Amino acid sequence: MEIKEPEIEKEESDEDEMEEINIDTAELELIKKNPYNYICDFYERMFPRTGKRVFSILSLVPCSILIPKIDSEVKQIKQKISLLWISPSGSGKTSIGSEFKKIAYNPLSTQKITPARLVYEINKITKNEEVPKLTLIVSDIAQMFSDDEFIKLLEGVIGDEAEFSRNTMKNAKNGTSKKVDACAYLSGTSKNIFDNKVRDGILGRTSSLVTFFSENDNEEIINHINSRMGKPIKNNEINIIKDFYQDLYSIQLGNHKTIEPINGYEISEEIRSEIGRFVLELKPSKLILQKWGLTSARILEETYRFLVNHAFLNVYNRKIIDNKLVISREDLIIAKQLAYQESVQTFRILRGIEAIDYFNIQTERDLRNFEKKMEQKNKPVSKETDYILRGGLKK
Repeated sequence: MEIKEPEIEKEESDEDEMEEINIDTAELELIKKNPYNYICDFYERMFPRTGKRVFSILSLVPCSILIPKIDSEVKQIKQKISLLWISPSGSGKTSIGSEFKKIAYNPLSTQKITPARLVYEINKITKNEEVPKLTLIVSDIAQMFSDDEFIKLLEGVIGDEAEFSRNTMKNAKNGTSKKVDACAYLSGTSKNIFDNKVRDGILGRTSSLVTFFSENDNEEIINHINSRMGKPIKNNEINIIKDFYQDLYSIQLGNHKTIEPINGYEISEEIRSEIGRFVLELKPSKLILQKWGLTSARILEETYRFLVNHAFLNVYNRKIIDNKLVISREDLIIAKQLAYQESVQTFRILRGIEAIDYFNIQTERDLRNFEKKMEQKNKPVSKETDYILRGGLKK
């Protein structure tokens, strides 16, 4: 009979704690090496066929209100990014909003709120800051976007103005005006964008994203979710992501141990020239100019916003000269991808809004006839555009 040495019972408290520290440290170093892909891949596993697309933009939002504006010789360009995500009900908009709240800077999450209450909450959450900064999270924009005053407030806090102003009939003599710098996560359905106030105000102040699920998407989502059923929850990665963003915040708040706050950007002439050519050759932007007379200046500025925010997300992998972040070609590649995606989305939204009015599309039958005509002209309507058009049906 084989005699085994008795196992020595270890003291779990010290060793387990040390093992946990080592795992977290290793994981934190892993996210620092490639934060953009790490974050997008994590949320894609959490929200299959949705997470990567949404967080390709949303991962850049948290720090965008803390990093400096972009110098442009005669003025400074807004560096803030806000997301307007349009998708059918059941796409996970509320769940993603809840997850985003965990990593957002000074989050203010709400669904139904009056303009007066919004002003109160902004004052409450940012009362100790000279120029208050916050992240507004609205997972269902339907009610808010039906209120003209709310839209004007939102335009102010996420726009270049960086302030809210309430000069209504009730308080015209004592109008409230305050500097508030905010970025936002806004989500809703296609019904919410068929309003001139949204098209002319909010759309130009946000990065737009329209998603729609195909049968293949649905199959992959079901298979992915089904494979996870009954398995233990793993919170380690989301905690690492939260710690990572807190670390980034500490840089700009002046609390980091080794990195001083970034006060500007070094952008080479080569990168500037490539961005200029890219925007001028961008087909969706050309079509927007031809059809609606809108220049490509906004998409140019948006490209630079993506550029500097991706660079700051990768601050541990970038050169810093005199507290200025040196922009790399990796930042340029991501910025161009996101700018192209946004120009396509903006074109689809504008075309959908125009088509509803121009072709008098009011019913399901009108929509089918319109799409049939477009197919005959070898200009088939994409699933995303079809979804946008359905939001404008009146019957």
